[in-house]
Amino acid sequence: MLKKIFRLEKKKSKDVLPQASELSVEMVEGADSASLSAQGTLGTTNQTKVAKHWIIEKGLSYVDSVSLAEDKKLDRFLKGLIMMSAAWVLLGHGSNILRVLIAFPYPTYRSLKAILSDTKEDDIACLRYWVVFALFCCAEVVLDIVLGLMPLFGLYSSLKLIMILWLMAPIPLNGTDLVFHKVILPLFQEHESKLDELAELTNLQANKLINNSRATAEDALKKTF
Repeated sequence: MLKKIFRLEKKKSKDVLPQASELSVEMVEGADSASLSAQGTLGTTNQTKVAKHWIIEKGLSYVDSVSLAEDKKLDRFLKGLIMMSAAWVLLGHGSNILRVLIAFPYPTYRSLKAILSDTKEDDIACLRYWVVFALFCCAEVVLDIVLGLMPLFGLYSSLKLIMILWLMAPIPLNGTDLVFHKVILPLFQEHESKLDELAELTNLQANKLINNSRATAEDALKKTF
């Protein structure tokens, strides 16, 4: 009886030992895979840091290679001022000022020159610009409300400035000519009669409001004096 029990215990110990060894092997393999994944994550992080440092160093070296003034202090001051201005515009704070400076002075000068010239082509070109820009400003009111709540407002402001520059650019694919002939003119010709009726109705209502206001003001003055 004792011999049978001893044999059973010996058999159990033999069966447990392979299971324990397999478990230890699995634990070692799991530890190795975890260490490898950790090393891979650290390697990716280090590569990202190296790439960022490389980009910063290349950017700084390029900025240093460009000279805006002979005096080093003045050169650094001008570069810092340009960078701050660019960041200010991209963040959306200075875009309105820059937009006014881009969209109005030069086209106004062109319009005055067109009025004083004898040809009609430049007059028509200036009128096309002001029509497109006026409709752009109307659309801008709605877009500012919708996109102004988003975190990419600086990018939106930069795109508006690029759009205005495209409208003014003296290139074959000029923005004013393209938008006017491909978008505005076909829509206007399609709905011209309705727009004429709306404009006439608006004119009548405005004249009626002005006449009523004038009559009310005259009655108030008579009662006062």
